Amino acid sequence: MMVLSNMKVTALAAALAAVGAVTNSTECSPFVPIMATAAGLTAVLLLAFRVQSEPGARQLTPEKRRATGRSIAVGMALSCLPLASFLYAQYRNEPAANDLSRFSGSDVIFFATASPDDLSRASRDLVLNCDSLMFPRTQKLTGKTLLVLPQNSNTIRKLCSQVDGQQPLLRVRIQGRVHMPRKNVAAWDYDKRKRLLMQGIFSICNVDSRSPDNGVTLLPSRTAVHDGDLDGQYNSSMTAARELMVSTHRRYLPTQLADLLSSMVLGNRAIALPADITHKFRDVGLSHILAASGFNLTIVTVMSYALCRLLTPSVVACNTFCFLSILAFVSLAGPSPSVNRAALMCSTVLLAKSGQRRCNVLAALAVSFLLTLVFDPLCTNDLGLQLSYAATLGIVLGSKALTSHIYAGKTKWKQSLADAVSVVLIAQFSVMPIQLFYFWRAGTMFIPANLLVTPLITPLTMLGFASSTLALTHIPQTQLQAGISLMIAFADAIAFIPLTAMMLLVNALGSVNGANFSIGPPSPLSVNCYYACFLGLLIALRFKSRITLAKTAFTCTLVALLWRPNAPLVTIASVHGHTIVINNQRQSIDLNAAQNTPPSKLAERFAAYSGANLAPESFNTGSLRSGIAFVQSQKWLLLLVSSPASIAHRGNAMEILCTARKLQCNRIILIARLDRLPTTDFLPPSEYKPVVQTENEQPKFVELKNMGALQFVRR
Repeated sequence: MMVLSNMKVTALAAALAAVGAVTNSTECSPFVPIMATAAGLTAVLLLAFRVQSEPGARQLTPEKRRATGRSIAVGMALSCLPLASFLYAQYRNEPAANDLSRFSGSDVIFFATASPDDLSRASRDLVLNCDSLMFPRTQKLTGKTLLVLPQNSNTIRKLCSQVDGQQPLLRVRIQGRVHMPRKNVAAWDYDKRKRLLMQGIFSICNVDSRSPDNGVTLLPSRTAVHDGDLDGQYNSSMTAARELMVSTHRRYLPTQLADLLSSMVLGNRAIALPADITHKFRDVGLSHILAASGFNLTIVTVMSYALCRLLTPSVVACNTFCFLSILAFVSLAGPSPSVNRAALMCSTVLLAKSGQRRCNVLAALAVSFLLTLVFDPLCTNDLGLQLSYAATLGIVLGSKALTSHIYAGKTKWKQSLADAVSVVLIAQFSVMPIQLFYFWRAGTMFIPANLLVTPLITPLTMLGFASSTLALTHIPQTQLQAGISLMIAFADAIAFIPLTAMMLLVNALGSVNGANFSIGPPSPLSVNCYYACFLGLLIALRFKSRITLAKTAFTCTLVALLWRPNAPLVTIASVHGHTIVINNQRQSIDLNAAQNTPPSKLAERFAAYSGANLAPESFNTGSLRSGIAFVQSQKWLLLLVSSPASIAHRGNAMEILCTARKLQCNRIILIARLDRLPTTDFLPPSEYKPVVQTENEQPKFVELKNMGALQFVRR
């Protein structure tokens, strides 16, 4: 318990360890942790020299000398944490000697195992645990790999039909080609490599579709993992429990509301909600409701403690029961970063209470982070962990201080309202740079959404936990089982009203214009300045000193975080075969998307990265008789020349002029390869004249090389 008694040392240790882990996660130079360690050691040595040089230092008692020595030793140990954390993460970041990634670029045949739960949720990708290699040589394998199947393949469906429900693990034979995840992807592209590294996966295997069974063969059940495999049986039992809970809720509630309640109780591990519902909750700032989080685990712990206190006054017995409840929840919800954080914090607090010690919340948060880094030094790459720890740290440091600053009276309802507003504001301001950095979008409805929905979350979660727990109860006596079913139906019937109200609120707030919009990623400098000023504001509120100065600095950095320069007149990008056009009003269109069909996810990601929203209704598209594609928006006509035919043909020029007149365009922009650009007298000078393109008027090309532009404006 010694580490819990010194909150400052523990919090500082977590912060310094985070420096090394984040440096490794962001693939920065080792110079950063080395300099941090060197600066820390220098500061400790200078402080020690100053203490020894003070008058009367030799007259210190032996006890004070030992205390001074311990302080210096602790300071030197803390100083070494950034470099130690970085080296440890580098060590864990390397694949084992017999990992499948060692055969990158080779055709392989190997045996592996997979979880039936992962197989049922897979579409094209499936995580495999490698077992043994058969070709190009025979050897034992360790680690994991990501199996990638061809598009429109029915291999997963065939495997699911062949699976025996009693098998805890599946054993498969794979024939394919191994390669490493791609490095240095574009800023707007999905970085699969980092995501796989967090799961301990260093290779990708593309199956050979020309081989029998499309390269994937399910081995007979007698060669599968033996029945005594505890890990496989544990996963199968947890999957069956989750499916039983979901099916029970669907029996008494409409499917959409039943899945929403299951997701609120156990997160997306229990049920995958439709994408449109997930996007609606995300747009209004309520995505944390759909994920298993610390709030859920806190409710489980409180309910368990209150229930156990009714049966026994023993604190140790109640804490033991709470530990078991935490373990059960983590097993059902899955060890996500937010769940692990809450489980470690709750366990630390319960352990301190069992030892009759007080535990500082900040110290418990720091201990949970340090333990998480020890078990997984690559966890700082995880978005869920970043959001969870940032929001929790902000609430711990500043929610009470902001509440007293908003309202210092004694009226209870006003104080409760101020407390709710402060928690929402602190949590949102804590995670805003992270959300902008990853999603490139901002929302405006998070305050009303959280204030209106938060009162519904606690009773809904409690009802969901109660009915889900009863769903796992099976009593042979028919009458007792019927009574349990009646209680489940009653709990779900009560939950029907707040669930319906929540969906109505989310739909209403999400339909407001400007509820969510794309602004693009912030600069790293603005993020660092924002967090520095935000921390300064929390300190000023806590000590009630220089609050006006802190507010001014924080407001300036908030504006800098959200500010973006003016967009170019037009942006043309080629993203994975999709041509995307963006105007200076930050509206975009995917020219390769068919009419009345949703755009590709890549187009959405690039538009969001560019700070634009997909708005195909703001553009007119078509093609001329010569095959030249055109896009019209905001009084300009964009011509995309891709055919080798001569653009300078007189008939083409007249057709372009007729199209520009019809669409009332004041500017014509011609885009072509540099070797296909016509001369500036391509159009008749009597109506349109060529212009010298300024920096703001030049088209911006993304992933397009050797392209040029000519612009003509109406006289």
